[in-house]
Amino acid sequence: MSRDRGQTTQDFAVGVSVFLLAVFFVFAYLPSTLASSDAEIEQRAYTADRLTVSVFTDLTGDDGANRLNETRTRQFFVWHGNDDALRANYSLTATASANVTLETLQGVTVDIGTGGTTIVAAAGDSYAGQVGATTTRIVRLGGTRYRLVVRVW
Repeated sequence: MSRDRGQTTQDFAVGVSVFLLAVFFVFAYLPSTLASSDAEIEQRAYTADRLTVSVFTDLTGDDGANRLNETRTRQFFVWHGNDDALRANYSLTATASANVTLETLQGVTVDIGTGGTTIVAAAGDSYAGQVGATTTRIVRLGGTRYRLVVRVW
């Protein structure tokens, strides 16, 4: 019997076990470091979708077909000129910022005339390119097609 023997089965089993534990630890730990940002993005997307459906339902006319009611649309943008009104009326969390804008198909914000005055068709917080979730619907107002854009960040 010689003392110059190679690796034994027990040494190999211990080495492989330590390696597998290290690999499992990395795979178990890595997703939890990324989960908070994924959950936040998912929450923003859900909020944007919910807000879009609520606003769209409030603004559409009775005939459907993605046609906005002109009176309701004007009133919406007059009443929701600041971020607090939009947040309160649509039950948004205090940490969420939201913006609802009526834009041309080229991306230019629309001005709506109301009783001799002109208002910008944007409600909620001022949007300056922040990262968040965006939902868009193609709508008609007065025979012209526009985009109803809802952004949540």
